Amino acid sequence: MHSRHLVQILIAFLFLLASTSFAEEQALHQSVKKQLFVFPVEFDRNASQLDRKQRRYFENALMRELVYNFPRFAFYEMPAGSNIDDFLANANEYLLEHAQEIKQKRVDTGGRYGEAPITLDDLQQIVENGYAFVPRMTEGKLEKNSWVLEAEIKMYRTHDQSYLGKVSGSTKGLGGLMALNVLDVLESIDKDHREGKAPDVGELTDLYHRKVTGVVSELRTNLRKADEFAIYAIVTKVEANKFTFNQGLDLGVELDKRYKVWSTSDPNAEGRVLLAYGKVRKIEQNESEVQLLIGGRDLSYADQVVEDARFGINISPVIGVLPISRSGFEAFMDGRADIPGEANSGDAEFPEEGRNTELYLGVGIETNTASWSNLSEFYLTAEGGMIGGVPHTFIFHVNAGITKKYWFHRFAWTWSARYGALLITLTDLDSEEVDGDQINEAVV
Repeated sequence: MHSRHLVQILIAFLFLLASTSFAEEQALHQSVKKQLFVFPVEFDRNASQLDRKQRRYFENALMRELVYNFPRFAFYEMPAGSNIDDFLANANEYLLEHAQEIKQKRVDTGGRYGEAPITLDDLQQIVENGYAFVPRMTEGKLEKNSWVLEAEIKMYRTHDQSYLGKVSGSTKGLGGLMALNVLDVLESIDKDHREGKAPDVGELTDLYHRKVTGVVSELRTNLRKADEFAIYAIVTKVEANKFTFNQGLDLGVELDKRYKVWSTSDPNAEGRVLLAYGKVRKIEQNESEVQLLIGGRDLSYADQVVEDARFGINISPVIGVLPISRSGFEAFMDGRADIPGEANSGDAEFPEEGRNTELYLGVGIETNTASWSNLSEFYLTAEGGMIGGVPHTFIFHVNAGITKKYWFHRFAWTWSARYGALLITLTDLDSEEVDGDQINEAVV
């Protein structure tokens, strides 16, 4: 009983220190590593199609991307059967009673328990920065030879037992886009897939893994967007086209990620001004160097740096004029005997000898590879769109490739290498022998 009273008194004292510290640092924030308690993944009825192996894969992917490879958190994996309500009711006592073990996970002591001394500051950090995550798979099913997955994470602050909200990820949204392999763009020129061949077990497994990766990536990005878990830092050096801030590998700063510099950390402060915007180009253990892309003229030492979380995927419209050579249509011109209704297929007006130019309207997608390639501004790209101007012909252009960007403040010089295809449909063929539109494809 006496021991319990001492614990309660210590907790009250730590709360007083935490509130005092918060009041002093309200004008300028600097992130510290959060203590995270991860509860076992819950699976709803809508995820009943997932077998044990698939569920385990999701659990491992979640722990890998949100915990092991997310240095801003020092994690503690809660055992099976743990209840979030019971945990929150006694969270502060739990934190203090397990302080030595928790501290051991926050510092590098060679994995030897009991060698990391616990200070009053350590206890304050553990109490003040404790959070609990409850992940849930809300949907998981195979639908039309593709996986539909949805997941969420409910977030709680331990020291005041408050519910912070939830973040979500889904294959129906950006999670599905992030799972896209750009090589899939060219899948339509594969004969087996054109003929409607169902994917085999291996293909479905690979697809499931990619979908899980996309969903977990969306969860991770949404966590980075949350004010509680974004990286806050302070400008330590300003140079001509770059600046340095005092966070680095220890807290998980990543190559090419975006950061903004504000005149104050309070988003609701009157007169708050955006001073600069840039991308991380060099990372050390406790500091990072950012290339300035916008602003920077009024940037100075001790300004507030805030992470600007994005998905790393750029989607943009593509409008242009494409040159088309008649040689690309030789498969149609020279192989008419293989086309049903070939006597009338001449209604399609192919380009004359030489080159024509036609209007092209499309959409381009590019994803930054820095997180796994460690190459700055190196992208995988995919693009698709319509080419007009050829009567009686429907032409769809697709391509995939790589792009390297070199930024000069607001502008970038790019270098690309791509492989593409033209998918051509002959329409309105005036022949009774043809049942509907005749589809033929040529790769150019």
